Amino acid sequence: MSRKLLIILCIVVCIAYIHPIKVSATPTKNVDILLLYANQQDAVTENVAKLDVILHHFFEDVVISSVTEATEEMIEQASFIVYVAEDDIVLRKDVEDALRQAEQPIITISEQTPVWMDELATIQKRTMKSVSFEPYIDSFPLERGMAFTEVNVQDRNRVLLYGYDGNKAVPLMVQVKQHYFIGISTLDNVLLHHIAECFHNIFPNDHEANHLAYLRLENIHPLTDVEALREIGALLEARNIPYMLMVRPAYMDEETKRVTYLKDQEELLQLLQTLQEANGTVVFNGYSNVANASYEFWDGYFDQPMYGEQEEREQLLSKSQFTNKGDYEQYID
Repeated sequence: MSRKLLIILCIVVCIAYIHPIKVSATPTKNVDILLLYANQQDAVTENVAKLDVILHHFFEDVVISSVTEATEEMIEQASFIVYVAEDDIVLRKDVEDALRQAEQPIITISEQTPVWMDELATIQKRTMKSVSFEPYIDSFPLERGMAFTEVNVQDRNRVLLYGYDGNKAVPLMVQVKQHYFIGISTLDNVLLHHIAECFHNIFPNDHEANHLAYLRLENIHPLTDVEALREIGALLEARNIPYMLMVRPAYMDEETKRVTYLKDQEELLQLLQTLQEANGTVVFNGYSNVANASYEFWDGYFDQPMYGEQEEREQLLSKSQFTNKGDYEQYID
């Protein structure tokens, strides 16, 4: 092979753990699940977006709403509710009362104990550096230390996750009656994966408890060695291994500035179509090889979508800076 394709093993679905706490509920209301968020920006943050992706693993019908726009009817119609508070926001009385009276399970992700779980009492704030499903068994280090709230727990059988402050295992995700509390206000990927596993024991699901993984074939562009890719594809097909093809449709020679386009590479296009018809999934992984893949469509400085040339970009205004929803939507458009 004249070129090597980097193969990265990417785990997309983890093994579903069997845990003693199980809620075998089936959605019977108008909405499968309501994802409520509360933060100072009054906006969908990275944490909310990640939770949305995970919830779609279990439900097709996921409604996302800020607590400022939530209504009693929205709360009553949901079979499940996930409430994520990244900041200490005072709820409107009608929303607070509706959540307090809710009979369906509410999963609260917050450093503040919610009024609808008044059985919980805060013991102290701690710093968590690892997490596990069982105390002192197979703990996984987090990407960074994270603040979390320790609460009183009468029944240790109602603890789904433990966080570790030093060597001490402290209840992190607990169940009280039909509700659940996770004493954090931010999520990293390791913690998110553990929470997702716990969701298997809360939300109805019928998928097999197996380990599914994809191979990720990186850096496929118009000048990719066709025969090398064909050989790798044949190897994966022979073993019936699913894989993702990370494709960029343009390649620029940084010295000559000459651009080669995928549409002009007929043999490579035919091979990609053949692989896609088999076990391959084509993923649009940016436009060209020149831009940093993480920032080609995202403004890393302002932490917002890329919408103009470098010299034209500016910080977008947030929804909270507008007096009404119509003005904000007109500004975004």
